[in-house]
Amino acid sequence: MTNTRTKGLVFEREVAAAFTAAGFEVRGLEAGGDHLVISHDGHVLHVEAKRQERMQLPTWLRQQERDCPQGALRALVFRQSRRPAYVVEPFEQFVRREAAIGRILALLVDPAYADAMLTRRQIAEALAERAGHE
Repeated sequence: MTNTRTKGLVFEREVAAAFTAAGFEVRGLEAGGDHLVISHDGHVLHVEAKRQERMQLPTWLRQQERDCPQGALRALVFRQSRRPAYVVEPFEQFVRREAAIGRILALLVDPAYADAMLTRRQIAEALAERAGHE
């Protein structure tokens, strides 16, 4: 096994461990670097991990699209040496998640805001104000 492949396997384990530490169920797939991450609510995320110096995003994204199980969300996690890891996902998936997070945070402020699209700053201010009254 080459040093490059060893680095890739180590990174794949790091990615899986990060999801596991966050409380997700992680299942390795037969293809190297692929994992299914299952959230508490049953959503499935297909995670492709790449640890390479030469960036090949178009190639990696095509591979991920081809390998992703039907109905699963997608995330490509990649890292170069001495650099942080990054995640690439479909834009529509990103927008839907951010909107859902906003609705959840709004519910924490007040259930009456369930349908409101508050900014994160508005939510933070409301939570801080509420904490000051308790």
